[in-house]
Amino acid sequence: MSVNPPLQADRRAKQMSMYRFLECTVGPYMTRDVIVVTPDVTLRDLEALFAARDFNAFPVVERDRVVGVVTKFDFLKPLCSRPSRWFRTTTN
Repeated sequence: MSVNPPLQADRRAKQMSMYRFLECTVGPYMTRDVIVVTPDVTLRDLEALFAARDFNAFPVVERDRVVGVVTKFDFLKPLCSRPSRWFRTTTN
């Protein structure tokens, strides 16, 4: 069974359009008004940020330097693991 030539040409045009899109730079698509958090932000405050904003991640900044990124997955990971690992405890 052969493919209809006009459909094949349309498919090729769409593929070329996607390839051109993938060659674009991130500048026009990136978020410019970045909201950052610090390492000492509480998980409660982080949860509120995730709920209030349509972001899946926040850069973590300390002394004007990015030291990490926290994602929704990072936030939920402890809840998916064993309950004994939900809270860190220190021993002396």
